[in-house]
Amino acid sequence: MAKSADGAGRSRKKSRKTMSDLSKDLSMVDARWLEQRIREAGQQFAPGDRESAVKAAQDLVSEASRHLQFDQRWPLVRQAIEICPEFAESFVCLAEAAPTSQDAEKFYRLGITAVEAALGGPDQLARCGSVFWNKPNGLSYLRARYGLAQTLWAIGQQDRAIQECHELLELNPEDYLEFRYLLGGFYGQTGQYDRWQQLLDRYTDDSVDWWFSRALLAFYRHGDASESCQVLQRAHAINPLVAAYLLGDRSMPDDQGDLEAWMQDTDAFAYADESSSFWRSAPGALAWMRRTLRIGLPDSRRVARPSMQRLVDTVAELPQAEEMVWQVDFRRTQIGCPPDWEGPPPWALIITCPQQNDLLVLDTLDDERPAAKDVLIRLLETMAKSGDGDPQRPEMIQVRRKQLAKSWSPKLDMIGIECEWVEELDHVDHVMKGLQQVARVCSQTLQDLDESIDQIADLTIEPGEVWQADIRRLATWVTEDGVPRRPSAALVTSSPENYILAQHVCLEEPSPEVMIRTIAAAMLTPTTGAPHLPGAIEVCCDQTCQALRARLEPLGVECRSVPVLEHLDFVYSELEQGLSTPGGMAALIDVPGVTLGHVAGFFDAAAQFYRCQPWRLTPHDRPLRIHCNRFRNNTWYAVVLGQSGLTCGLIMYEDLALLEAMLYDAEEADRHQSGISVMFGEAFDLAIRDLDAAEKHGWPVASEEAYPLILRINPGMSMRPPLHWELELTEACLRAIPAFLRDTTKDETVQTVPTAAGNVEVSLAWQR
Repeated sequence: MAKSADGAGRSRKKSRKTMSDLSKDLSMVDARWLEQRIREAGQQFAPGDRESAVKAAQDLVSEASRHLQFDQRWPLVRQAIEICPEFAESFVCLAEAAPTSQDAEKFYRLGITAVEAALGGPDQLARCGSVFWNKPNGLSYLRARYGLAQTLWAIGQQDRAIQECHELLELNPEDYLEFRYLLGGFYGQTGQYDRWQQLLDRYTDDSVDWWFSRALLAFYRHGDASESCQVLQRAHAINPLVAAYLLGDRSMPDDQGDLEAWMQDTDAFAYADESSSFWRSAPGALAWMRRTLRIGLPDSRRVARPSMQRLVDTVAELPQAEEMVWQVDFRRTQIGCPPDWEGPPPWALIITCPQQNDLLVLDTLDDERPAAKDVLIRLLETMAKSGDGDPQRPEMIQVRRKQLAKSWSPKLDMIGIECEWVEELDHVDHVMKGLQQVARVCSQTLQDLDESIDQIADLTIEPGEVWQADIRRLATWVTEDGVPRRPSAALVTSSPENYILAQHVCLEEPSPEVMIRTIAAAMLTPTTGAPHLPGAIEVCCDQTCQALRARLEPLGVECRSVPVLEHLDFVYSELEQGLSTPGGMAALIDVPGVTLGHVAGFFDAAAQFYRCQPWRLTPHDRPLRIHCNRFRNNTWYAVVLGQSGLTCGLIMYEDLALLEAMLYDAEEADRHQSGISVMFGEAFDLAIRDLDAAEKHGWPVASEEAYPLILRINPGMSMRPPLHWELELTEACLRAIPAFLRDTTKDETVQTVPTAAGNVEVSLAWQR
């Protein structure tokens, strides 16, 4: 896939020769030459020939647009200009692949000149009427003006970009290409909110674009206020799919299906594709959208589970524990529900091992009754997680639902596991009863506990027994009231046996009160053994220790603060493994050779990159060539994402042809990918351990929707975290690219940028 050094050298020499010839050709193309060529062509066109010439030029430009590089487009576009020099789309095609922003501006202006010259001057445009804007050359003229406005904005000429939009709206009041929304985005980013409001009032079309523009303006002005939320909810009611696209939770369906539904999808995608960069330019706007509309965790963040056959094969290779029985059931339960829960309790999956008196799984499921196949997959995943090497394949699975036994038996028989239907699952019932008792005590208020203090004081003390207690956030996300949250778990364990005496999962902010209630539950209704008091309780927080002492010391229980809770750490570690998604991406901090310094440097560079909004500095997906001798693969081709579309970030490929194939959605291009991708998302997109490390060490994040996610993509769409040198290379590129894009006077630079591993020299140039 990668080219040899000799091959790359020959390729560069050929490219230099081509660009030399190309420069001579382009030096001849200016406004005067174009106007002369149009006059000559106008004299040659017979009535009716002009339309056929436009059609021929249109076909050539369509073919040229399939190529990514400028020098590949030029021969075809040159033919189109010779056939019909007044066709503006020819110059739009060149501008969209131009090596520099200055070149792009030149070609857009040539496209504008071509149409105006053919009509006899710019003043004649106002007399054309609305019919002209529906014709190919009229639309291409509007596209040239639209592209010019974007380019002027990218090179820092904001006033001229805004003026360009104003002129187009005066010329084309119907606004066929919806310049008003581009202009509104410019107003928002320059703080001209009153002018944006006037623009919206001028075009009261009640469309989804208009309402979501109003919502964004309201957020710019008022932030997370009731007024802003009402406008956003009104917009969402018109088309609920817009938010899903803006948040990256939805992809455009491949087939049309129902025509009305497909049109709604198309409208939503079109708005999000054009306007997502404006929403990202308002820090916190997308996170506010998710909270306000109560949009939970996206399905897209869930890692694809292994196939049933792969799970069966994996479990079949595990050693089998003789006479081990697991009990499996799913039922509705109030465990984990808040006291004011309304409606039917959620479904929960329970897997226990009676011989070890162990609760293996307690998972909250979706609102709908789970399917037998989905429960079997979760059961096999539990067996496959043998982190400590102990056998995890039992001899028997007991269920009390006949349909489960009937459905599962053929698959389980293949791997030597008997599936037995029983009338009662005694151990599951025992475990659930104990958890319900703990939940009831944990839901009590401090006042309720004070009233039962005599009952606690009468318990027997075990002087030599030490408990450990703590509250920590779990390594998972749940949706509560439509908002993604990380739950916290208060645990009380008895060391050294590591028994969990009581646990309480809560979504509220952890507090000493939660800890007190959980300790009381461990005393009154422990999950194992009789009610009793320990001789001491260890915690690792001085504040919690002080709050507990006032209540524990009168009972004769010592409370002490210790730096490390070894036994509790072990229990939480086991719990984290149980919650981890099978096949999920490993955290950056766990990659061999990657240090905390590497990850801190990457976070810092990614935050600076996002704040610079480099997608505003380049109007099209133009590739950059990156050269860095420090790393084993020293030449890369990169594209900044975010000018349009639903993703912002950076992609870097070692092979330019692969990058072109990806950008143009070539058939099966996904299967051959090989590169590095940096994308920005919300907190739940990150590996939990990286997220915890970022919060612990204070690594910067630009906004709530700008958590950086980096992946190394290999052929076959397999993904892994980057190696340390790939992380260093990416950090250097994230730091160098914004400065390169801001300097519009050069199309090639060499920079020395600081990274976590030291200074790195990076050469950047536009790929022609």
